[in-house]
Amino acid sequence: MRVLIGVVFVFGMFGCAEGSQTDACRAYVDCIDARDAAAGIQTNVVRFESDGDCWGSEPGAKLCDT
Repeated sequence: MRVLIGVVFVFGMFGCAEGSQTDACRAYVDCIDARDAAAGIQTNVVRFESDGDCWGSEPGAKLCDT
């Protein structure tokens, strides 16, 4: 849980820049994937991945950052 909180904090601090997935977003996706594996669930984080919808436009990147 502490790792997730830390990743969310970093994600919030640096956000996700338009055009490419940031290191913080990559860490966020990795953290959610690890949590899901441990809990036996699946969270849809496709939009945050490097080829996800977040990075196609400035409004999309801002929405994902929010």
